[in-house]
Amino acid sequence: MRLSYSKLEAYETCPRMFYYKYVNPPDADEEPNGYSQYGTLVHSLIDAYNKGELTAEQLPEEYAEEYVRRVFAFMDQSQDDSYYFAGYDYFTNFKGVIPDAEVLESEKKHIVTISDMEFS
Repeated sequence: MRLSYSKLEAYETCPRMFYYKYVNPPDADEEPNGYSQYGTLVHSLIDAYNKGELTAEQLPEEYAEEYVRRVFAFMDQSQDDSYYFAGYDYFTNFKGVIPDAEVLESEKKHIVTISDMEFS
């Protein structure tokens, strides 16, 4: 198994979560999860912004369009509304994850081998 910061952090946070996420994940046939779909959407939009593919001004409209398309799994209706409007507000007022910080790279993977173990 290739180790990464995320994997090590997951193990430190909760060894059981690490086990179910990386060692023995649930079947791919499991129903999709609206919360993970939401997180994936938000992460992808921030990544697109960091790579210069979207401007801050484009984020709210892109979020609204993509939310309908990509967050389709069951969520309680009040939670769905709450998540949608919180995300829309976040992207409407988006100034970067860390305002005024210069993004050097986004989602670029580096792999190094130390004592026969791979780290990314």
